[in-house]
Amino acid sequence: MRSLVTLMVMLAGLWLGSVAYAAEGAEVTTLVLKAQPISQGERVTLGDLFENAGDQAGVEVVRIKRAGDRVALDGQALKAFVSKQGLSWPNTEGRNRVMVTRAFVRDYVSPADAEPKVRVPTLNTIVRTGDIIRQDQITWSEVPERLLPNNYFALPEELVGLVAQQTIRPGVVIGKATLKPEPLVRKDELITVVYQAPGLAISLRCKALGDGHKDQAVRCENSTSKRVIDARVIGESLAVIEAANPAVQVADVRGQ
Repeated sequence: MRSLVTLMVMLAGLWLGSVAYAAEGAEVTTLVLKAQPISQGERVTLGDLFENAGDQAGVEVVRIKRAGDRVALDGQALKAFVSKQGLSWPNTEGRNRVMVTRAFVRDYVSPADAEPKVRVPTLNTIVRTGDIIRQDQITWSEVPERLLPNNYFALPEELVGLVAQQTIRPGVVIGKATLKPEPLVRKDELITVVYQAPGLAISLRCKALGDGHKDQAVRCENSTSKRVIDARVIGESLAVIEAANPAVQVADVRGQ
């Protein structure tokens, strides 16, 4: 929410004329000021400011142009304005100013229904198993904190390029187990495997026996010797064997 902008508004001269009082002997309602006055729209009314404005709740007091802005109403001027409507606000709190905020309508909830919410990236369309997430499929949603899984994606950029492991519906919080990176090595494709050791480098072609993501181990079959070796995925269709025991590893790679 943007930073609140405080606007000092003096009602006197804007909304007030001469003060009118209730007819002698008439019953006058004593208003109770709300603890945190909030307006849900541009018009700030007596009902936004007071708990028991009754039939006068819709009387406009001032306007706030932008959502998120605040207005400071002069206490004495507000008291006089209330009297003009045939009501009473004795201002027993001694308020010099009364602050009122124009809320973002989508964020507004009554105090009774309020609960902590978290803004998280979700999808704006259904995504099926095997689909790759695109930037234009991502939107923001506000979700009650109690409904969040233990491990979820918090930033949109974390989702782009990942592959859905199951069907994901719009607006659902996305747990990290439901998306995985796209494999750099795919089962049954021919890949390049590089064997690296001090003073030695061997490159050969192998058939991947399973999918592999970056830095994952993948088993592959030497296309010449048919020997199965383990390698670490470092790029698209590329894996590496980093020798701990060169004498043994060379024999494995060459299929001797």
